Amino acid sequence: MRSFLSGGVRAWWPVAVGLSLGLAACGNNDNNDGKNNTTASDMGSDMVVVADMPTDQGGADMGADQGGVDMGADMGVRPEGVLIPGLSAAVQVSFDARGVLHVNCQTDADCYAAQGYFHARDRFAQMDLRRRFARGRVATLVGALAIDTDIAMRRLLTTREGVPLEEAAWEGADAETKAAFEAYTRGVNAWLDDMRNERNGAKLSGEYQSPLLASDTIPDWEPLDSVASVLVLLEDLSNQSGTELAWANLTTQLEAQAAADLLSGQAAVDSNTMGASGETYGDTSTSRMRRTNALAAMKGVQGRLRSTRDLLAKAAAGSSALRERRGKSTFEFHDKGSNNWVLGASKTSDGRAILAGDPHLSLTNPALWYLVELNNKANGGDLHASGVSFAGLPGMLIGHNEDVAWTGTVVFYDLADVYVEEFTDETRKKVKFNGGEVDVIEKEFTFEVAGAESVTRTFRYVPHHGPVIEEDGASGLSLRWVGHDVRSDLNFFIQMSKAKSIDEAKTALLNCTATNQNWVVIDNDNHIGWFPYSKVPVRPWASRQLPPWLP
Repeated sequence: MRSFLSGGVRAWWPVAVGLSLGLAACGNNDNNDGKNNTTASDMGSDMVVVADMPTDQGGADMGADQGGVDMGADMGVRPEGVLIPGLSAAVQVSFDARGVLHVNCQTDADCYAAQGYFHARDRFAQMDLRRRFARGRVATLVGALAIDTDIAMRRLLTTREGVPLEEAAWEGADAETKAAFEAYTRGVNAWLDDMRNERNGAKLSGEYQSPLLASDTIPDWEPLDSVASVLVLLEDLSNQSGTELAWANLTTQLEAQAAADLLSGQAAVDSNTMGASGETYGDTSTSRMRRTNALAAMKGVQGRLRSTRDLLAKAAAGSSALRERRGKSTFEFHDKGSNNWVLGASKTSDGRAILAGDPHLSLTNPALWYLVELNNKANGGDLHASGVSFAGLPGMLIGHNEDVAWTGTVVFYDLADVYVEEFTDETRKKVKFNGGEVDVIEKEFTFEVAGAESVTRTFRYVPHHGPVIEEDGASGLSLRWVGHDVRSDLNFFIQMSKAKSIDEAKTALLNCTATNQNWVVIDNDNHIGWFPYSKVPVRPWASRQLPPWLP
């Protein structure tokens, strides 16, 4: 059995239980002499993935020299192995004793296609729900029960002009990224084809056995489904508008002093701290004045927001309900942290930098991550990386290659704002803006519902802000979120796996707009990089009277 490891990429990842990520260290293994250091007892059974081509081109005769193993008829595997259309050559796939997927391939596309197949084999229910959730299509599986969720997610995941966000992000991807997503799609659909034709033991998991699900209509995977999976992740990490609405709702209900204590930027009580020269800061006239100013500002904030009190309450309730359906707390965005660390070369016993990350993500079943190693360097390629992948996406989000290791934790930038809109007349076709009027864009979306008639809704967008999330009479609430402008983020996932230095890692990370992550990176030359990258809104209007954490 072979693990296809070289250049120091380890065959295993020590995973911190419940925390989703283990240590990654760059550099050559001390014991790596250019040979495989993983014994047969460490590895699971090998499989061979071959292109869908005639047997005289190598489709059937895999032979021992190709690493082929007879999987046995009892597993329902073709004698020639799993078939994925479009592969350039045979791909060897193995799982080690820890269940980590190892892929040895000829080209990048071959690696991503195999990854797609085994993601689908092990996690298709997870992938299927993710794509339907992001694209407003859960009701196609569970019926009318999910229609409110579909409507809310489809309205949210669009551009500020109403274009489905997965389409806009796909247009912003470069050619290499699109090729990776297309190859991954071929792999997923190869598994779906096996499932439909009862080959290779492929079958839907137990989740689909419920009589409540319309599991007889499983559509093929498409690249936009993978893109949509990214968007769900980005939205979860960077859209705190639900918290903003909840705080606004509280602001309109509390006494001014309580609201100032809880929701202004001024501390509610004095704190005794020691200054650099030894002086103590305590109950001074300056701190009292600051609290007085905060109270006055909060009274102004309450006066501004109370005119839309019912609207804010309705929007806050809707946002809370959506988060509950997702299994999230309304205030979850602000009640968790995450950590990452780098030890410089001068601080370690072997003189090499060490990187660790703890994203503080929930322990779920199925797990958030899927551990994988992709390698085509033995065949002349430039891809050899290990890390944690996300079922539905090619490549990996956090990991390391032979030159660079990287990890990310939430940086908690405020990337979203809720705006109170004032319509100019009863038709609500225009909003006031900077002393003028701006046309509201309207887009119609139709939602299919299993076992029922389709539902059509018209969504409205304020082009300089974003979707109108609630409206009542002459007022409305719109959401401006950095994620609505996502265009290049997909490129990061592919480029980072091939970065050879801190500088190349930084170039890959420049694609990030709404990841909202503290990225830390080390390379084999013991360089350390810290990149808290996202596009943060410029808010020239922000003040005590217009705090950016309230509408």
